Formats: sequence, C-alpha cells, structure tokens
Amino acid sequence: MTTSPTVGLGNCKGKTLRLRAYGDSGAALSLTAGSTPTYCDVAIADPGFANSVVQASVTNSDCAGTITKLAKGFSLGFTTPSLNASSIYKLTIESF
Repeated sequence: MTTSPTVGLGNCKGKTLRLRAYGDSGAALSLTAGSTPTYCDVAIADPGFANSVVQASVTNSDCAGTITKLAKGFSLGFTTPSLNASSIYKLTIESF
C-alpha cells in the first residue's frame, strides 16, 4: 500500500475507522475483557501521515486494542482478550 499525505491512508485524514471482528456464528466478537464494545474506533489524525508513519490512535477507551504506527498503515493488536486468528471468521472496516 502506498501512503503519503494524499495517497492511501493519507486520504483518510480526520476520519474514524470502526473495526469489528466476527466469529463463524455471525456474532461480533468482544474486543475488551468484558462483553462490550464489539468494535474499536481508530482515528486517523490530520495530517494522516507525518514523521514517516500513519498517525492513528484508538479513540474508544473501552477497546482493549493497542495501535502500532507503521510507515504504510497501522496494526491493531489485542491482548485482553487475546483474539486468535482461528477464532475470527471475518473483519469489517467502516469509515465515518
């Protein structure tokens, strides 16, 4: 993926991405140690690309995800609860 101030995730500056994980039953998986929320909101700053990395942060404090800023995107990892790839049937990304 190409990323710069006007390309790739750079075009998402000032937007929020809502990420959800679903199990094979179709139910949204919990992304916290409790039962809610079933999503993590990730804000892309304006400018979205600075200091050679995508400027992203988790905006809903109940989400147990941890952001790692990367040159061409970001990774969102979960430790509590841990989500194994085998538990995830699909991922969705919504922008607003």
